[in-house]
Amino acid sequence: MYRFLAIFIDVACAGVIFVPVFLIVRGRDLRRENKLRVCLLLGIGLYFAAVFSVTGIPDICSLVFEPNFHFLPFTDIVNSPLSYVRNCLLNVVLFVPLGMIAPILWEKFRSLRGIALLGFGVSLFIEVSQIFTFRLTDIDDLVMNTAGAALGFLLLDAFGKKGSKMPPEENQNGKGKKEFEIMFGAVFLLMFLVTPFLSGIIWEMIL
Repeated sequence: MYRFLAIFIDVACAGVIFVPVFLIVRGRDLRRENKLRVCLLLGIGLYFAAVFSVTGIPDICSLVFEPNFHFLPFTDIVNSPLSYVRNCLLNVVLFVPLGMIAPILWEKFRSLRGIALLGFGVSLFIEVSQIFTFRLTDIDDLVMNTAGAALGFLLLDAFGKKGSKMPPEENQNGKGKKEFEIMFGAVFLLMFLVTPFLSGIIWEMIL
C-alpha cells in the first residue's frame, strides 16, 4: 500500500507541472490537433513519471554512485523461483503500455523491430541510471522490459489499431520528429530535479 501511495504522489507531483507546461507549450496548436492524440501524449508523459517512480531512478536529493551489476540472465530463478517469476512478470507488464501507446503516437515505432528497440533503449537508460542509486542494474530487467514493449505492440496489432487513423507528427512539415525524445527527457528531468522536493513536502504533511 505504501509503495502504491509513493508512486501516486510522485506522478501527481510530476503531473502538476507537466500538464500545464505541456498545454502552454502546445499553445494554439491544440485547436488543430487530434484531441485523442493530445490526451495520449499527456497520458504517456504521466506514464513515464510512473515508470521512473516504480524503477527508482536517481534524483538530485539522493544521488549516489553505487554500481551494482547483474550480467548473467535468468540465474536468480534458482534462488527464489516464485519471487523471480513475479518480478519478471511485473517488468513485462510495466512496459506493455509503452508498446501500445508509442506506435499510435509515432509512426517510427509502428513495427515490432522499432518498438523492441524503443523498449530496449528506455530500459537501458533506466538500468544505467540506477548505478547512481542503491538499486541493482539487472540484465533480466532489460530483457523483460523489452519483451513487455514487444508484447504491447503485438496486442495492439492484434486489434488492428497501429495508429492508422492518427496523423503522424513526423509528416507534418518535419514537426515533432524528436517529440518522443523531448517528452521523455523532460519528464526525466522533472522527476530528477523537481518531484523529490514536491513529494517531500507532501510526505511531511502526511506524516
